[in-house]
Amino acid sequence: MASLTLPLVGTLSPVGPEGQTYVDYRRLSELSEQFTQHWKRLHAFYLDAVAGFAFVLSHVESEQAKARSYVRGSELDSQEFQDTRMFTYPDIISEDFGTSGIHRATQGE
Repeated sequence: MASLTLPLVGTLSPVGPEGQTYVDYRRLSELSEQFTQHWKRLHAFYLDAVAGFAFVLSHVESEQAKARSYVRGSELDSQEFQDTRMFTYPDIISEDFGTSGIHRATQGE
């Protein structure tokens, strides 16, 4: 298991005038606040990703149902085949910033 090294630990236990070490609670509080703010930002990214995935999945399922209605009864009328079709973001996000020439995926991915 990997260990976590905190480079700021030394600032939490400064040495007092008689050589005793003590916990710098003010610094500990600052670090706690920084960590909490960072954690809240990460959680917001997670929630955005979950909501985005649910939206994308709903869109893909709707488009697959429409495509399957055109080929009903043929070998193309299967979830497996539909999952091999290309998926592109411009169908969902029309703005230029939503397009990517790097990421290519199938609908099943």
